[in-house]
Amino acid sequence: MFTTLALCLAPVLQDGAALHSADAAVFIELPDVPQFVQAWRSSALPSILGDEALSESLTLAGLPDMSDFGALVTMLPPEIQRDVLPILQGIQGISFSAQVDLSTLESVVQESVVAYQVHTQLQQLSGAIIDAHYQSKSLPANLQALGLSEAEQLDPFGNPIVYTITENSFELMSLGADGAVGGEGLASDWDSTSQFPPYIVAQLAHIAGLELVVEWNDVNIAGQIAGMAGMFMGRLASEMPFATITGLGTDESFPSRSFSVQPSDVNVAGIATPIEFSFLSGPTRSVIAIGNTKGADVASRIAAATAGTPAPSSLAVDQSFVNSVARVHRDGGAVLWQGAVRDFGPLPQGDSVGDALGKVGTFFGLLGFQSGAWQTRLVDGKYITDAYSVGVGGAGDLNAVAALIPNDAVLMNAGKVDPLGIWSFLEGAVQVDDEEVGLEGLQEMIGVDVRGDLLANMGHQYAAWFQPVNGLAPPSAFFVTPVKEAEKVMAALDKLADLLVTTDEGFRVSRRPYKGINYTTLDVGIPIGFRPSFCVIDDMLWLSNSSTLLKRTIRMHSKGDMGERGNHPLLVSLQDESGALPAKLESAFYADAGSILAAYYGAGRSFAGMIPTDAGVPPGLIDSLPDPDIFTRNIPAATSWTVFEDGALMTHKEGAFGPEPVVLGFGIGLGSAYFMARIDEPSGMQVSVTTPIEQAPDFLDESQMNTELSLQSLELGLLVYSITNGDYPAKLDELLESTKAYPQGYLGMDALPSDGWGAAFIYERVSKDAFKLYSIGANRTDDQGAGDDVASQ
Repeated sequence: MFTTLALCLAPVLQDGAALHSADAAVFIELPDVPQFVQAWRSSALPSILGDEALSESLTLAGLPDMSDFGALVTMLPPEIQRDVLPILQGIQGISFSAQVDLSTLESVVQESVVAYQVHTQLQQLSGAIIDAHYQSKSLPANLQALGLSEAEQLDPFGNPIVYTITENSFELMSLGADGAVGGEGLASDWDSTSQFPPYIVAQLAHIAGLELVVEWNDVNIAGQIAGMAGMFMGRLASEMPFATITGLGTDESFPSRSFSVQPSDVNVAGIATPIEFSFLSGPTRSVIAIGNTKGADVASRIAAATAGTPAPSSLAVDQSFVNSVARVHRDGGAVLWQGAVRDFGPLPQGDSVGDALGKVGTFFGLLGFQSGAWQTRLVDGKYITDAYSVGVGGAGDLNAVAALIPNDAVLMNAGKVDPLGIWSFLEGAVQVDDEEVGLEGLQEMIGVDVRGDLLANMGHQYAAWFQPVNGLAPPSAFFVTPVKEAEKVMAALDKLADLLVTTDEGFRVSRRPYKGINYTTLDVGIPIGFRPSFCVIDDMLWLSNSSTLLKRTIRMHSKGDMGERGNHPLLVSLQDESGALPAKLESAFYADAGSILAAYYGAGRSFAGMIPTDAGVPPGLIDSLPDPDIFTRNIPAATSWTVFEDGALMTHKEGAFGPEPVVLGFGIGLGSAYFMARIDEPSGMQVSVTTPIEQAPDFLDESQMNTELSLQSLELGLLVYSITNGDYPAKLDELLESTKAYPQGYLGMDALPSDGWGAAFIYERVSKDAFKLYSIGANRTDDQGAGDDVASQ
C-alpha cells in the first residue's frame, strides 16, 4: 500500500527512476523542464528583472531590457539560436545517477599515488636522457652514464628501472611491485610513454558509474540528436579500431552503441578492467552511460520502462528509494527537482580515508554518508524544499544560545556541532604513521592546547547573526557558544591571537578589561569596521567583527538590559506550547536578503546622486533608478530548520532562490561544450610504445587547421539538411538556401567556406545516406580524397 501511494504521489519521478540502476548511490532529476521554466517566471529573479523602473534605467544606460526574454533570445549568436535553442526547447526532463564503490577506494587511492610517483620518475629520466642526447648526439649507454646514484636508478618499489635502446629511440620501464614482466595493479609494468591522466580516468571508471538521461518532447529533436550521435560514434569507431563495439538497439534511425576499451589499448598501464562508454537513443530519450553503468543494463531498463513495467533492477522499484521519495513529497506547486543520496555501502575500515569521512560526519552531527532524499517545489513564487538524511540528534538544546539572538537579526543561524569532531577529522587527515606530524606535535610546537583547553571546553550549541545593516558599513556580526572553563578558553584564544600577530608586522593585539569583563581585540590592518574581538559573558564565548560592538554588548550586560532578544520571528514559530524550542530542533536559519540588499543599494543610490553631471552618466539615469523596495518586495526571507525525528534529520527550507545557479552552470557548460565541439574536435588518437628521440611531430599548419574547421562546418550543415529533408543535397549551394526553419540557411553563412588554401571543396552526393566531401589539399592535385587531400570522415 505504501509503495503504491508513493508511486501515485510522484509519477514523473517513477518514470525517470525507472531508467536508472537500483545500485545508484546518487539520483537527481528535473522531471519536467518546461514546467520548471514556466514556474520560474513567477519567482524572485524574473520579478526583479521585470520591474518597470529597472527596465527604464537599463534602457537609459544603453543595456537591453531584461524583462523581455524574447528580445534577449534574439541577441544570442545566430548559431546558438539555430542549433542550441531548439535542442534546449525539446528537453522534457533530465535525470542523472551515479554508482560508487567505496570498498575499493582506499586501494585505488594508494595505487594512484604510486602510479604518479612512477610516472613522474620516468618522465624526469626521459627528460635527462633527451638532454644528454642533444648534448652528445648519442644516447647514453646506461642510466649510470647520466650520473645517477644507485638509489636514483630504482623505481618506488626498489626494483631497477629497465632502460632499452632501439635504433633511434629508447624505452624506460618499471616492472611494478613484483619486479617481473606483466601483472596487474601495483604489479603492472609502467613505461615512459604511459599517460597519467588516462590512468586516472580509467581508475574512476573502475569505481564509479555515471548515467545521464535526457527525455525529449519532440521526436524530430530526438532524431537530430541521434543523427549527430551516430556521426560521432562512427568517427569514434574509426579512430578506435581496437574497441569492442556492441549494438544495443535494433532501430538504425536511433543508433545505440557500447564501446569497450582495454586500458592497455590506449597505453594505460596498471588497470585490467575495461573502460565502457555507451550511448543509447530513441524517439523519446537519449542516454549516456560511463564506467560501471553498463549499456546493456540500461537497454534492458529502457525496454521494460517502454513496456510500462519498470525492471526489477531499476531504482523505481527499489523499496528504500520509494520510501525516501514518499518521505519528502508534499502537495502543491510545481516539482522542480528532486533526488536521493543512498547508502554508499560499507566504508573502508581502519584506514585514513574511511576514518576521515566518518569524522567529517561526526563534526556535522551525521553518521557519515547515509541515505536521504529531497524535493524542491515552487509555491507562490517561493522555493520550498523538504529533505531528510539518516543521522543522529545533537546533544542538548538550542534555548540558551537562541535567547541571545536579537529579534531584529536580518541573518541568523543556531545549530549544534561536536567541537571535538573537527579535531578528530583533522587528526585523521594530518596524522598518518608518524605521530610527530600529527596535531599533538603541532600543539607542542605552537604551545597551545587547542584540544584540551579550547575545543573540549566549548559547548555543543552555537548561534550566529547579523543585525540590521546601516548605510555602507560592514554588517554587525556575532557568534556565541557556551564554554565550561572560561579562563582556559580565553588563554588558548589569546595564545592563538599572539601567534597570528607574529605572521604579519602590521597586526596588533590588545587586551583590557571593560566593565569588569576582559576582552581581546585583534587589529589586522583593515581600516573600517573589522577588528575581531572576543570575551566570555556568563559562560558564553562571544566573538564579533568589531571591538565597538563587543564593548556595547558588555555595557548592555552590565546594565542588565540586553535589548529585545530570544523572540526572533522564526524562533517563535518553532517554539512548542511551553514557549521553548523543542530538544529535537537541530538547527534554524533565517536570512532576509531583501532587506540587506535594499540597505546597501539604498546607500549606494544616495551616493550616486552626488555624481557630477559632467561625469558621463546618461541624463536621467540616476533619477530613474528603482527604489530600494524592489528587493524587499520581490525577495522574501529565506528560512530553514532541521529536526531529528524517526531516526532521521528532517529539513524544511523556504527561499526566493533555488536552482538558478545550477541552471546557469548547466547553460555555461552546454555552451562551452558546443563551441568546443565546433572548433576543437579531436582529429584522432595516437598510440605509441616507445619514446622518440627526434623532435615531436609538427602541429597542423594554419591552412590545414582552417580546412579542418571548414569541413566541420559543412559536415554539420549537411547533417542538419539531411535530418530536415530526409536526403543530402545535390549541391553544396543548397545549404545556403533560406527556409522558414533556417532563415540564414543551414550553415548560417552568406557563402560556402573554402579550404585553407582558398579553393572550393569537392562534394558528391553518393546516396541518400552518404556523401563524399574533401579538399584537394596543399598540392592542388585532386587525389579523389586520398594522398594529401583533406577528407570528411
